[in-house]
Order: sequence, then C-alpha cells, then structure tokens
Amino acid sequence: MEMYSTTNITLAAFLLSSLPASTFTVENQKNSFQKIIKLFYSETQQELIRTLVNDYLNKKAKVDLYSYGRKLNLLRDAIKEVDRG
Repeated sequence: MEMYSTTNITLAAFLLSSLPASTFTVENQKNSFQKIIKLFYSETQQELIRTLVNDYLNKKAKVDLYSYGRKLNLLRDAIKEVDRG
C-alpha cells in the first residue's frame, strides 16, 4: 500500500471519491491545530494519484458530487473524533 498525506480536506475528499478502494486515517499534527489526513491506496494507482492531484491543483478536477459530499462528511466526522481524543 502507498500513502499520500495532506492537510487539505477538500483534496482528500476528492481523492477518496475518485479512488473507491482507498482508505484514510486522521492524525494530529505536531505543534499545530491542523490535522494530517493520510490516504492509503494500491501501488498500481500511484500515477493516477499524481494525475488527480495535478488536476485538483489546476482546477480541472471532475468528480461525482454525491460521492464527494459523502466523503467530505466522513472526513469531517473523523476530524471531530480526533479532536475529542
């Protein structure tokens, strides 16, 4: 399994909705209030991750809105859970 980490929740939601077989964890970042979202995906999807991140950063990303919204809510709930301790 490969890992991609980010603090950007919208990017993480986009990647999770684009890669249905991927999973994630949320962790506290040292000396910061931000959380680190670690996405785990198959080694065969490494090039796809690069393409998706590039599309996202260039504002060319396309995603199913329903799936994106569900993943975004899932991430928000996970971040709240980490905050609770």
